[in-house]
Amino acid sequence: MKKIKKLQKSRFIIILLIACFTSLFIFSNKSNKDKYDYKYLQDKYKIVTFTLPDTVYFADQLVDLTNPYIRERVETELYSITYFHSLLIKTIKQADRYLPYIEKELKNNKLPIDLKYIAIIESNLVPTTSPAGAKGIWQFMKGTAVKYGLEVSDDVDERLNFEKSTIAALSYLKDLYNMFGDWFLAIAAYNAGENYLKTKISEQYTNNFWDLVINSETARYISRAIATKIIYQSLKNFGFYIPTFEIYPQYKYKEIVIDSTINNLPLFCNKMNISYYNFKKINPWLISDKLMNKENKKYTMRIPILEGYKISTSSKNDSIELIESI
Repeated sequence: MKKIKKLQKSRFIIILLIACFTSLFIFSNKSNKDKYDYKYLQDKYKIVTFTLPDTVYFADQLVDLTNPYIRERVETELYSITYFHSLLIKTIKQADRYLPYIEKELKNNKLPIDLKYIAIIESNLVPTTSPAGAKGIWQFMKGTAVKYGLEVSDDVDERLNFEKSTIAALSYLKDLYNMFGDWFLAIAAYNAGENYLKTKISEQYTNNFWDLVINSETARYISRAIATKIIYQSLKNFGFYIPTFEIYPQYKYKEIVIDSTINNLPLFCNKMNISYYNFKKINPWLISDKLMNKENKKYTMRIPILEGYKISTSSKNDSIELIESI
């Protein structure tokens, strides 16, 4: 019996020693790996500055980046945008859902193509609501939205209808340009309001945007648009290597016209055998769970189609094509 106990005790000591040596080995390996990873990061990871051109054109207007005051304002926004990696990558990946339509309408209206970057700096191409109550890709306030023909009601908010709000935004920008005769002032007025900007121009005896002392958000607004153009037109130069196959595809859907009341949109989707989430995702302008339509107004709804709607998870060949510019 004593021999058995002695043998068990010896086994326990051996097991304990093995466990201790194993733990020391694992810890040593982990320490070495951590040390290697840290050294690798020290050697490889760098935060860099970027070389800007001396001049750039935005909306066909010259921006003199040799002027230190202007350059500092643009660089501030450039680094703010560039080093917010997650937001910039997501915006780039979903750009194909929005920018082609904006570019088409800009050409149709003979407006500068650079105005597409206004949608990016307003919302990062997300139909969201700001703390001030502005909504949609173009961030319309309610009063301006109604003035430019968008419906805003309990069940419908066309500020969140991408196509309709785009047409309204371009009409508004065109009116502002006709009012001020300068795209920088027109864009600033889009952000701050035309009356505010007129007052500042009158009070400060200048109509040069870069010389105006205005609220910080609007003062940054033009610089942010210019910085966005510089980054998006040369993505690789700013460290963004994004494969084209990772671009989010445009939504696949069919359209139906509704001219009557729908009392229960979840039930409507259930009967059509479609996802309520997907339906609301591509019809964000339907802001409640119903659609009251006593006047029998015609609304075009999108019905999501999942068949054949896929996103690639890898390149189909050895070469990887990168997104060069947007």
